[in-house]
Amino acid sequence: MSKLPRFAVKQRAVFLADLATVELHDGNLDHACKIASDAADQLHQAGYATGVGRLSDFRAAIDPWQTATSVRALDEQLAALN
Repeated sequence: MSKLPRFAVKQRAVFLADLATVELHDGNLDHACKIASDAADQLHQAGYATGVGRLSDFRAAIDPWQTATSVRALDEQLAALN
């Protein structure tokens, strides 16, 4: 993925954040968090306010499950974005 143009990395992060939200709505919390984690990885390569915003929205949506292992792991990764 490091060979993707910078704009492609940004768009991929947004796509992954949106996909994570879809998975969450389908009831797949762990898979949704994994996809969101992939989005965060992309944002580490190329910061993008839109992508960060989508991940923030996703994180707010999973707040009821904040003690789940997958959510805590994602929180650690998101903390590194700040």
